Amino acid sequence: MLRFLSFATLSQLAIIASQLVLLPLQIHVWGHDIVALWLSTLALTGILNVSDLGLRNAGFAALAANAPPERFSTLWTIMRGHMGLATLAVLAVVAAWLAPRAGAEGSLFLFVLALAATAEVFLGLRVTFMEAKGLIAPAEALFFAMAASRVVIAGVLIAFFNAGPLLVSIVWLLSAVCAVCAQSFFRFVRETSPAFGNWKLEDVAAAYRDAAWSAATPLVQWAQLQAPVIALSVFAAPALVSSFVAIRALFGTMRSILQHVSRLASIKFGDWAREKGESRAQALLLLVGAFAAWIALGFGLALFAENFTITGKLFDLPPDDSVRMIAFAVTFSTVLSVHSLFTLALARFGRFALTGIANYAYVTVVVVACLVAAMSGSILVLLAGLVIADAGLLLLVVGLTTRRDGEPVLQHARVTFFVAVASCLVVATVCWKIFLGPDVHEDFWSLAVSEAAALVIWLSIGAALWLRTGPTVRGLLASAPPANTG
Repeated sequence: MLRFLSFATLSQLAIIASQLVLLPLQIHVWGHDIVALWLSTLALTGILNVSDLGLRNAGFAALAANAPPERFSTLWTIMRGHMGLATLAVLAVVAAWLAPRAGAEGSLFLFVLALAATAEVFLGLRVTFMEAKGLIAPAEALFFAMAASRVVIAGVLIAFFNAGPLLVSIVWLLSAVCAVCAQSFFRFVRETSPAFGNWKLEDVAAAYRDAAWSAATPLVQWAQLQAPVIALSVFAAPALVSSFVAIRALFGTMRSILQHVSRLASIKFGDWAREKGESRAQALLLLVGAFAAWIALGFGLALFAENFTITGKLFDLPPDDSVRMIAFAVTFSTVLSVHSLFTLALARFGRFALTGIANYAYVTVVVVACLVAAMSGSILVLLAGLVIADAGLLLLVVGLTTRRDGEPVLQHARVTFFVAVASCLVVATVCWKIFLGPDVHEDFWSLAVSEAAALVIWLSIGAALWLRTGPTVRGLLASAPPANTG
């Protein structure tokens, strides 16, 4: 698990670097118009992550439970068929919508980028299945190699050779294809990736029954990351589209880390439930969520105190109120994004109906907010909708995950969790007023004082949180008899 966490963290840092390092370079060399087309294509191809209809969770469960090979083979065949159809649909939309905006000579990179996204999704599906069979470190190492190679090679090409989007998109495609080919060296991948599965019709029907709910899980990720970009592409200027992604890359970095660590927590949740009982595992999950929100707050405070001046210069962002609103909304949502801990825990246990109810509600709110924002041309409507969706999903999944009220420790953990998250949000709002008020200072002393104040506030909240939860955490981690499953 430690190796998994190390590689998972490195993978996320590489992905973050691709946004924090490459995105400024792309804006400087290509300009906002081309970068907006690049980002719009990535947002559009994000729907490929939904093409498996969430059946990756069913495949994970089938492999982890050593189900009959026909079960996984059927699921894998269906997923690949969906990906093929979705890829053709995405290429058609790119040709009809984005290619005319780039011109006949400059549109080729859009199609190469779409194919690269397909290969990356295929890689991600295999990573999930490798983790189910215990190949955690190799799976994450391959993903890290792909992400890191993109940052290094593309960064050098853009910074020193002024490489255009076509060459960089080819790097994107080749890195993903090489990672997929490297996966084929593992015996497990060769054994579970036949050209056509030995599948049965009844297994296909069962798979689509699961997909009715499990499709909501990848759909949430698309709604979080891609739907707002598509909405902005409809009514906003190219500079605002690239500004939104740039700010989200920096201020939403902790969300990406939390989502990746949530995968580890969801796996450990299953171990805790078997070893200590489900209610004790739920209490531990709540306390992990409380500390995750606190960590996210610390990252946000550091960025608030930075006064946004360095960020604006790095990404060539316009100094207007919309940029500040985006930064605040993204950081506010980051604290609320601890809901990924609970949705993944529910999915790992095969509770697709409960997960689907919560996730479909979230997607509905986000899509409605995007549609209203696109029709009204208001970015404020879009940002408010994103925050409301994250808050609503958090309340819903915590209630679904911890429905048992029998144990006092679970009630204590639930209260602690909500108090911790609420205090983080209040402090974030107050610090927003203090550190990002109308008067922005760029001198060293104002920056140092702001950073010191943010650190004191963050450490004080952390100390109070540990004083309240420390004894409970030690008690929950102590040995306990397994849950009575009879």
